Amino acid sequence: MTENNYKYTPLAEPTPISSQVWPEGTIPLVATSTLTYNHEPFIRDCLDGILMQKTTFPVRIVVFEDFSTDATREIVKEYEAKYPNLFVTVLTTHNTYGKPERSEALKPYFEARAVAKYIALCEGDDYWTDPLKLQKQVEFLENNPSFSLVWSDVDRRQQSTGVTTSNMLSKVPIKNTKEDFLIYGWYVATCTWMFKKEVLIKSHLYPYRETYSVGDLRLLLIAADQGEIAQIPKGTSSAVYRILDTSASHFRSFRKIFRYQKGVLQIQLDFARHFKMPISVKIRILYRYIRKLIRRCIVEILFRLKKKNK
Repeated sequence: MTENNYKYTPLAEPTPISSQVWPEGTIPLVATSTLTYNHEPFIRDCLDGILMQKTTFPVRIVVFEDFSTDATREIVKEYEAKYPNLFVTVLTTHNTYGKPERSEALKPYFEARAVAKYIALCEGDDYWTDPLKLQKQVEFLENNPSFSLVWSDVDRRQQSTGVTTSNMLSKVPIKNTKEDFLIYGWYVATCTWMFKKEVLIKSHLYPYRETYSVGDLRLLLIAADQGEIAQIPKGTSSAVYRILDTSASHFRSFRKIFRYQKGVLQIQLDFARHFKMPISVKIRILYRYIRKLIRRCIVEILFRLKKKNK
């Protein structure tokens, strides 16, 4: 795809994508990207948050449903039937998570979103709250071609307690540089991201291991290597990020905590080598890894003691 492929007459003002009508064959400027499995209680929030987006440009909604055991698949098919011109759904014949055939199963999902110039992520248990999220981020990227990825603040919801923390990243000193993300491994909610598709196209040029525990940090580092990163919109949340009891970054098992943190460390050290960072950067990465692992274990011990004494 080249710039000439994205030819369309922008709408006079941002309009909900659910009511937009574009000429047949119009290529979407943005593809939303949703992976979902057993998200029956949450998937409607996710899809409604996408459908309420107001834009002046065409959007495609791409969903990968991985053979859920609950009603997630039926809900996704319901939305696809209602908005056939917006949705592209990939429905697996069995659950592929952690299996050798996963990469092959994801190919049509990746291809469906790769036609767009920009990709916006939102997992099936998260959802967008700002109806102009896509519009604001596209306007910034179109006007600032040196940037490869943008993100925004997010509201964090602890699903088990119902407690929501607004603008959870507002006090985190994120500098949006490659070295900053590499050393600190900042969590920047993927459900707020929008990035150029070239970030994915060139991802094969960067380190990868099956043992990497998270894909978002790797993708963030690739984006930071290919261009600048910015917080757009600034100072406000555009989405809700749910923390479930099964969330990978919030395990209660010591073994799983160690495996998760080790997988993050592997990403940091591999990319430090790839970027030819000085030894001082690697030392800082290792120091923070040890400190973070100790802190996680202390928190878990205190949690278990508190639970035992109840």
